[in-house]
Amino acid sequence: MPLVDFFRPKWQHSDKKIRLLAVKELSDQKILVRVAKTDPDWRIRLAAADLIDDQKAIAELCKQAEDWRIRFTCVKKLEDNELLAEILENDPDKDVREAVVAKIENQELLATTAKDDANEHVRKAAVVHLEDEKLLCDVAKTASDWLIRESAVKKLEDQDVLAEIAKSDTSLSVREAAVGMLEDQKLLAEIAKSDVDEDVREAAVERLQDQSILAEVARKDSKVWVRKAAVDKLNNRLVLTEIAKVDLSQHVRKAALKRARRLAENGGQYLSSIPADKHSLTPSMPAGPTRSVTPSGDDPNKSR
Repeated sequence: MPLVDFFRPKWQHSDKKIRLLAVKELSDQKILVRVAKTDPDWRIRLAAADLIDDQKAIAELCKQAEDWRIRFTCVKKLEDNELLAEILENDPDKDVREAVVAKIENQELLATTAKDDANEHVRKAAVVHLEDEKLLCDVAKTASDWLIRESAVKKLEDQDVLAEIAKSDTSLSVREAAVGMLEDQKLLAEIAKSDVDEDVREAAVERLQDQSILAEVARKDSKVWVRKAAVDKLNNRLVLTEIAKVDLSQHVRKAALKRARRLAENGGQYLSSIPADKHSLTPSMPAGPTRSVTPSGDDPNKSR
């Protein structure tokens, strides 16, 4: 042990284990700030930061500490909303900014962060904490990142905005998410019958309640998985039996047969208002291959 250790406080000892034990016994806020800023061992700096409860000292470390872990720890205790906003705009570390997002209540600042922050995780965290419907609508329509627009869409309640996004967003994933939030059966029917993307049509089918539209989609859609989605919601055993006989895809035929048998077992009734049109299937309808699965974070072949 160096001779100098006999003449200085234990929180300055050359042995880091002794320093750590000494720091844990400290209560002097100025000394703790000094340790949090200057100790060569990050564990000791963090132990000091954990013990600081003076707001002035916390603010000082939030602004001046070079170690992101110290700023991260102090930000979670900071009560100065103006300084929190400043840190959110200027701190270089994404984890520090994300910690600020979890604390602030300023909805306009959250919306700005959701659209403009340089880090995807911070932007997503801002959407999670964003509750203002008007600002959510703005993010859902104008954020450049399709993943952020999609996250905002999934929190929307405004049916008019959802309808607009479902029809016009440049990302098929965002449109699919918007369709999944729609309640307007007329619009869902229009999308289920005519949207250019099969995933969007399938999302609309899953929200549809109109049995006549479901029957039409089950008979006429060009894609196997859209027809199958419609079949899975049909309650007309006559239509299901017809599809089980004539659809060109074994997946759809099996799904129709299974659905018809389940309805029969549960006492399901024919719905006479939906005629079984044996001539409604397109003869050239492709059977289609087994559907491929893409990673959930990707939006393949889709404009973002």
